[in-house]
Amino acid sequence: MKNMRIDSFGGLAFGCLGVLLVGVLGASVVRADESNSKVGTRNFAFLKKDVGARAVGLGGAFTGLADDESALFYNPAGVAALSGRRLIAGYQNFVAGINSGFLGYVHPLGDQDAIDGGAQKLGVFLSYVNYGDFVRTLNTGEEIGNFGASSFVLGGHYSRRFGPKLQAGANAKLIYSNLDSFTSTGVATDIGLRYTIKEKNYEHSNRGFGSVGLTVQNLGKTLSAFTNTAEKDPLPTVFRFGVAGRPRGAPVTVSADAIKPIDNDVYFAVGLEYDDIDKLVLRAGWSGFGENFKTVGDQSSIAGFSFGVGFKLEAYGIDYSFTPMNDLGESHRITISHNFDPLFY
Repeated sequence: MKNMRIDSFGGLAFGCLGVLLVGVLGASVVRADESNSKVGTRNFAFLKKDVGARAVGLGGAFTGLADDESALFYNPAGVAALSGRRLIAGYQNFVAGINSGFLGYVHPLGDQDAIDGGAQKLGVFLSYVNYGDFVRTLNTGEEIGNFGASSFVLGGHYSRRFGPKLQAGANAKLIYSNLDSFTSTGVATDIGLRYTIKEKNYEHSNRGFGSVGLTVQNLGKTLSAFTNTAEKDPLPTVFRFGVAGRPRGAPVTVSADAIKPIDNDVYFAVGLEYDDIDKLVLRAGWSGFGENFKTVGDQSSIAGFSFGVGFKLEAYGIDYSFTPMNDLGESHRITISHNFDPLFY
């Protein structure tokens, strides 16, 4: 009877979020051939920026997979299925002198082995984007110095298992951006669900596994704009739906996401992860958002593709991803993760 109630709760929760997501995606399809007038109308656009070299190497298709520390960003529910105390630190070298970083920590509450329900996680994370230096000029064009711009997010996390298959999680975030001496602040939350179709078996990985996830990111509001007369633009809410799985006997994990930013059209992402090499993982992914990296006249066929490699070193993981951005340049990410309790891994 208890499992029946849990399964009913999971089905209802996924059903409600699923209907909402289908409605949003459907509205996007209707406008697929039209110009989207909402592009650029939301504050704190950096909140949509992917994190984690592993997930980026998979094209950003991580909502359903969500099985490492970067689930803090893609689907907070996935954190509930992790075991042990976890740390993640990442850095990205982007185009035009822009760089960003992500730091997070996850701590278990109570019985880590309570996979049948009740296992809980707390977490905290910090992310930033540094946009580099800009030249300050007068109306005459005379240069009189430099100024900078940056954005930060400080977040808290909570997640919990509801039975052996369903996990739920949420983040609360404080947002801060500055441009020279002007600042803007906001608050937001992320909500996620993840359902384990078949649990991953680390001792017998050839048995296959599968999971599905739903996430709503950046629900909140702008508290203060850059100036007193500026409008408090809404936040860039994002809806994500993802599936992931590994066929029985295959050394490849497949993941796929449908992603709908509230201020843009829906796009899709897919990723492949091959791990049949001792301590080494190879990854490749594609994201439909990569079409935005094309400049006028750029017909490059690699738009949206990403590639990655990972190294598994006992309690540590080192991941690297490379994203070609055509005429704009290229992006490099590196992420280091650590499990303080490897016996639980």
